[in-house]
Amino acid sequence: MFNMLLKDTAYFSTLPDRTVNCAILRVAHEVWGPTTHARREDFHIQSMSVVVDGAGSFSNGRREWRLGAGSAFFFGPGFPHEVICGPREQIEIVITDFTGRQASPMVVECVGATSAAASPGNAPLVIAGARQLFEVARSNQPFAHDTCVHLLRALLLTIRGGASAAPAGTSAAEASFHACRGYMDAHFTSMKSTGRAADAAHVSHAYMCRLFARFARTTPQTYLARLKMNHAAHLLITSAQAVKKISSQLGFADQYAFSKCFKRLMGASPRTYRERYVAAREA
Repeated sequence: MFNMLLKDTAYFSTLPDRTVNCAILRVAHEVWGPTTHARREDFHIQSMSVVVDGAGSFSNGRREWRLGAGSAFFFGPGFPHEVICGPREQIEIVITDFTGRQASPMVVECVGATSAAASPGNAPLVIAGARQLFEVARSNQPFAHDTCVHLLRALLLTIRGGASAAPAGTSAAEASFHACRGYMDAHFTSMKSTGRAADAAHVSHAYMCRLFARFARTTPQTYLARLKMNHAAHLLITSAQAVKKISSQLGFADQYAFSKCFKRLMGASPRTYRERYVAAREA
């Protein structure tokens, strides 16, 4: 249920070319009021929302995040998501819906998954970037779409920089964690083990494991696997590549090991995941 208090939308296309690297369908400025409870089991394209004011919560079915000014939340194909505003809450957001070959990989590089949220430490920059994106979209100026694609990429990098870089005043331990995670975010497709991230951050593997347990409540191995599997999911639904080829691109020598990992994290085998997406799109 949406309690929509404001909706202002700039449309570029309702039938975008999904074969290009990135195409924006729309950029919208909306205010969702108290008692909003928006839930979808799936969404056909990638979407990003930046909170420019207010508060609420976002869930991807596995984890919940609190949202505030400067927070960004993302959702896309294959994942449920839910946004809730309490009885005394409302959120003002800038929404960007986009697609293309690089859409989901850009989001995975930003927040580690196609359905997730982040509250970066550079909130004023994130809010300013979102507002500029909307203003250009609604301007109807020449090259507005191409300009917005560049602004979207810049905004994703701004969010990633604010979420991944250790803020000033953080402990040495947290700084080392951000260094390890940042290396994985940038190099996950070519990584066969997490040892490279520890080496890049100049810490031992055992210490890196303790850092992930403390700051991310997971293991480095699980974090790396989720990056790989989210990217694999994107390739499965946006290309006709064989499962064997995708597994090889992500550093798996054994297709069986890849399929087993994919099913454990995504809830279905690669083949079934692709079939479900095709069936949902054609329904």
